[in-house]
Amino acid sequence: MLLHLLAEGCRWQLIPAYLIILIATWCLYKSYYFFKGSRFRKIASGVFYVILLAIGWAAPYAIPVFDLPTPTGTYSIGSQ
Repeated sequence: MLLHLLAEGCRWQLIPAYLIILIATWCLYKSYYFFKGSRFRKIASGVFYVILLAIGWAAPYAIPVFDLPTPTGTYSIGSQ
């Protein structure tokens, strides 16, 4: 994630993916079990994580970032 942020910069479409990475890193660092507690909490956290994964996977494909080429030529149309 850090390499991506440094090389390409932050993309708002990838915020759910960034959150997934941060949650997983925090759980590993703190030895926190994401799926612990009551049955409702396990189901709710699982559904939240699956929705976050789906959004993190679909958003970059649904709303891609385009790299438009720099206008070339003798005319200034499209350059301002």
